[in-house]
Parts: sequence; C-alpha cells; structure tokens
Amino acid sequence: VLTPAFLAELIPVAAARAEVGSLTGKLLRVRASGPAVIDSTGHLLFRNRWAVNRGEGQEDRGQYDEPGEVFGVSGAAALYRRAMLDDVRVGVEYLAERFFLYLEDVDLDWRAQRCGWRACYVPAAVAYHERGYKGGLRNRSASILRHSLKNRYLLMLRNDTLRDVLLDAWAILPMEVLRFFDFLLTTPRCLAGYVDAARLVPWALRERRAIHQGARVPATEIRRWFRRYPYRREMLERLRLFLRPAGHP
Repeated sequence: VLTPAFLAELIPVAAARAEVGSLTGKLLRVRASGPAVIDSTGHLLFRNRWAVNRGEGQEDRGQYDEPGEVFGVSGAAALYRRAMLDDVRVGVEYLAERFFLYLEDVDLDWRAQRCGWRACYVPAAVAYHERGYKGGLRNRSASILRHSLKNRYLLMLRNDTLRDVLLDAWAILPMEVLRFFDFLLTTPRCLAGYVDAARLVPWALRERRAIHQGARVPATEIRRWFRRYPYRREMLERLRLFLRPAGHP
C-alpha cells in the first residue's frame, strides 16, 4: 500500500539524478496496532552471499531516516527507471522467471550495479507491505526455503566471479555448513532446492555470459557492497529461540 508521499518523494529524486536506476522508500509492515515495524529500507548483500532486507523486523525508531545509496531495492514497492530495465535485461526478461520468487529483485540489483546504475533509498517515501513470509527462524515454510536456497546459487552463478568467491570463501563456507544443518534438522524438505539449482546450472551459465558481456563496471567495484555477516547476533537469536518455552511466539 503506497502512501501519497511515496511517488511524490521518489519521482523528484529520479528526475534530478539520471544515474539512479531504482528507488525505494521506507517499507513498513502492515500492523493493526503497536509500534511501526520495518519491512525493508533497501537490500544488504553479505560476503557469504546472503541477501536480506535492511532493517527487516526492527521497530522503526528513526534509525533509517537518512537518505542515501543502497545496493538495491525490494521489489515489493520500488520505482524503476525504464532505461535501466532495458539496459540490464537478459533476453526479454527484466526479472529472471526461473527464480519464480525470492531474490529475483536482488539479481536485478546486481545486474544494475554492474552496468553502473545506482539505487537510492528515500525515507520520506513510505509504503506498507503485507509480507507472506515475515522472517524469523520459526516463520518459514519448506517451499519458501526451497526457492530461497535454489535462487541463492543461481544468483551467484549468474553474477559472481570466481575471484570474488575465492576471496570470500572464508565467509561463504561457514554459511553453507550452517544453513545445511539448520535446514536438515528443521525443514529437510527444502533441501530439494539443491537439486533444483543443479538442474538450472546450464541455464544460469548461459545467462551469465550475457550478463558479464554487458557489464560496464568491474566486479571489484561491487565488493564495496559486501558486508560482514552478523554471525554472533544470529547465534544469540538461535539460542534465545531454543531456550524459549514452547507456545511462545
């Protein structure tokens, strides 16, 4: 749900900055009562190649009230420049249909960055998102995790470089181990995502050639967006959930 300020705030920024290909505002969760909770203020991409919505699940206390550039924007509510979409499309696709859902907007972010387009966050532009998957370790389904797992590998195959993967192996491998055993113990049906990804490797490699041939920005420039993953915070969250009495949300 867009507030009247959403487009009113984004369009002037897009008009003033021709290099900006995508914009978003402060996306909040739909809630009947209580404090405002953030859904997304743009995308974060970590060195372990896990992508998240910045601020997701946090109470809005003004911590994301500064406008600025972000790696990319959530496709839930965004303003995309048509010239950017035409520039980065692969064949006739702006969003990779074989992703089906989840991370297809991050794939678009990455392609746009490689072609020199910027993404902007404008906090005065407010919208509300009724998210089917609200994040958290207990609020997940096998179907969601299966697509998320599959698409993470497709995202890397299409956009990443061998050099960067090797440089960040110290971050990627622990996440691989952590997620595998997490899914094995909690949602084993989602592990079919590994098979799904393997079947799509030939397609992803064909798309990769087109993506990298059209890139105008060196992959090394994209590394500035890769952040350290907060493993300590995640481990504390897992411990909190493990110790929490059954029946508590």
